[in-house]
This record gives sequence, structure tokens and C-alpha cells, in this order.
Amino acid sequence: MKTILVVDDDPVVHQLLAAVLASYDWQMESAYDGAEGLECVRRKPYDLVLTDVRMPCMDGLELLGRIRELRPDTKVMVMTAESTPDSVIASIRQQAFIYFSKPFSPSAVAEMMEQALQSSSPSWQDDIEVFSAIPQWISLRVRCRPEVATRVLHFLREMKMDLPAQEREDIATAFHELLLNAIEY
Repeated sequence: MKTILVVDDDPVVHQLLAAVLASYDWQMESAYDGAEGLECVRRKPYDLVLTDVRMPCMDGLELLGRIRELRPDTKVMVMTAESTPDSVIASIRQQAFIYFSKPFSPSAVAEMMEQALQSSSPSWQDDIEVFSAIPQWISLRVRCRPEVATRVLHFLREMKMDLPAQEREDIATAFHELLLNAIEY
């Protein structure tokens, strides 16, 4: 049975995720701030940790860094209601498996969780590396695998660029197609 730790100070998020996970054979545990989440990770390994960014005691990005030190193979999904390009880039740099904004669709989160739990690559931490990032430019090194292209697409969608929504989606889709073509050829 896969074990999942949800770290968020909002009890409603825990209830929503528990409802989403009810149809899966996964065990969910809860922590309500970063320090409590870190203590849970110290006590036992988890297959997946979902953490909010803004929480009391320790924010989710600091928790992500501490999890990397304690249990480097643990996959971490970062979620936030206040997404910024800086927090997306920080998540990639600290090897978050995926990053998503609240409010989220329960089915989309379940799909991302399935992808994280099914990913068996021993080198998933090296799949996406930030070479440089400035406000108008990001340079990545990406492993040539279709599932990595999908993760990059998701990170890119979370980068709230100053473009209309349809243009952002068109750019993200074109970038995804470029990655898939590069992988295939």
C-alpha cells in the first residue's frame, strides 16, 4: 500500500484529498504545519508528500528542502494558493515532482499523484534541472522521457506569465510538442 502525507494548515484540503484518495488503495496521513510534517517524515518514509507552500512554523519550500536532506528519494508535490514564478522555480531547483495551484480539480490532483506514484525511474530527481532563471528567462536541462515532458509542461503552466490565458496555453502546448519531438527524434 502506498503511503501519502498531506501537509497543509487547511483542514478542508485534507478532507478533499481524503475523499479523492478513498477510491485508491493508498494510505493518507495528515500534518497541519511544516514542523509536524517534518517530524512525520523523520519517523517514517512516505511514497509521496503533498505540501502547501504557506504554513505556520515552516513553509512548504523549506519543508521540501529538509525532506531532500532526510529522505532524498521521497517524491514531493508542492501546492499553493499563491503561485509565483519564484516559488515554481524554487520547487524545480529543490526537485519537487510537480507543482500545482489551488483551487485544484480533485481528478487532476489524483492523476498527478498516480503519475508520481507510478514513476519508477531511479533518477527522477535529475529529470529537470534549472541552469539559470531570471524574471524573463529560464534555462532547463530535461531528461529525454515523455513523462518528464509532461512534468515540464505542468511546471510551465504554473509560471504565471503576463500573457492572456490562451496564449500561455498555446506556448505551453507548443513547448510540450517540441520536447516530445526532440525525444522521439
